[in-house]
This record gives sequence, C-alpha cells and structure tokens, in this order.
Amino acid sequence: MTPHREPFRVRSFDVDTENRLSPTALSRFLLEAAWHHAKRIGYGYSALGRQQLFWVLSRIAVEIHECPHWEDEVVVETWPAGTQRIFALRDYEMRTAAGGLVALGTSAWLVLDAETRRPVRIENILDRAAFETDRRALDHSLEKLPIFDPTDRRPDYRKPVVYGDLDRHDHVNSVAYLRWIIDSYRWDALEHATLNRFELNYLAETAGGEQVELFSRPEPPAPAAADTPAGADTPAGPIPAGTRLHLIRRGSDRRPICSAKLSWSTPS
Repeated sequence: MTPHREPFRVRSFDVDTENRLSPTALSRFLLEAAWHHAKRIGYGYSALGRQQLFWVLSRIAVEIHECPHWEDEVVVETWPAGTQRIFALRDYEMRTAAGGLVALGTSAWLVLDAETRRPVRIENILDRAAFETDRRALDHSLEKLPIFDPTDRRPDYRKPVVYGDLDRHDHVNSVAYLRWIIDSYRWDALEHATLNRFELNYLAETAGGEQVELFSRPEPPAPAAADTPAGADTPAGPIPAGTRLHLIRRGSDRRPICSAKLSWSTPS
C-alpha cells in the first residue's frame, strides 16, 4: 500500500519556550496524517461510523531525533504496518523539508463497537494481507508497559479533566495524556531538557469532570532510601532526566487509565 505523505508548517503555538516543536504538537501531526490516510484508503472515521464502529489509539511509541523550530516545514510519511493480534499497526516517519530525520514512530489501534465499546476483530474490518509490509519505522513491537503500584504515595500532579481535554466522543484526547505527563514535571527544569523518546499505553476511557492523579518513578527504580515520601524529585515535581515510568489513574476509583515511559536528556 502506498504510504501517505503530508507537509506541516510549525506554527507559533506548536513550539515550546525554547522555540522547539513540542512533543504534543509533533504527536498531533502524526495522528492527523494517520486520520487523513485512513480516510483516503476507505477506513476513515465516516466509513467506520456507518458500521457503528470507530478507531481508538491503544499504544504509541515515538523516537525524536531532531527538533524543528517555528516556521520550519516538516513532512510526515505514514503507512499501515500490518496487524498484531487484535491491533492494526501504523508507522510514521517525520523529516524536515531538507530531508533531515525528525522522528520515527509506531502505533497500535483498535476498532471499537460504538454501542458496546468492545473491540471488533480486525479481520472483520480490513483485509490483513493488504496491510502487511516489511517496512517498519522502529525495530521492536509495542508491548504492555509495566504498571507500578503507587500505594501510600502522594501524586506528583493532580488535575480535573476539562473541556479542552476532550475529543469528539466526549472522552480525553490521546495527546492530552502526554501533555498532562509533561506538565507534571518541574516546569523550570523542562526548559533545559530534551525528550528523546515517549511511549504510551491507553488503558481506559476518561470523561469530563473526572479528577486524575499522576505518579512517576525512575526506570530502573531508585533505591528506596533515595525516594522522597512524595515519590517526586523535588516538591515541585519530577526532574526530566533519564527514563521515567508514569501512571495516570482516575481519582474516583483509582483505576489506571494510562501508563507511559519517557526518556530525557539534559546538558551535561
């Protein structure tokens, strides 16, 4: 199947305080290209909606190699990358207009029944053979991330789910989870950190009005004596350095709704 290529201009509201394309804006570019390609090949929102079905993002992993800046142009190339059990896979490559590598990514999608909210078998929706390919953006499959137990720890960050977090299904947009995680870090330290890789597993839906709680820990875990009672590096939040596991859970029933792993580098 022919890959889909789509250009994007980095706008003023797509960059962070260092004038770099933000991880959340980068994610939006990837997902927007994915939606456009799905529509082009007959598996878009409207086509599935006529069958009372819809796509949901279940897992995503992205490696960031270069950070474009305001007014730069990038090109996203995306293609179906086969299937894995009940998942349809889709990969991504983002480059600058000059051809420099910006990011590589892979994602796993489910098709849900709009009434039951249960997954539908992929082979009932699409021709598996037509989606098989030897080309993969990343050389590993998406597996479940560990979910650690935050018992007896104060959250690093709490927030209500507000209107701006929601998508057209009245549930939290997938990019909002990444934004929440980044917001949980100590804000002044973020100005000197670079996100090299992020991976998210979406575990359950979350609606408006819910309170969510975010926890994190170093990966591998720090020795017990090195942990503060709050489970954070400072009272202001975790420090963006090395690799950290994250857990987001609903405050009402403490059910995990997202697990994530973020890898950071900072100037030496």
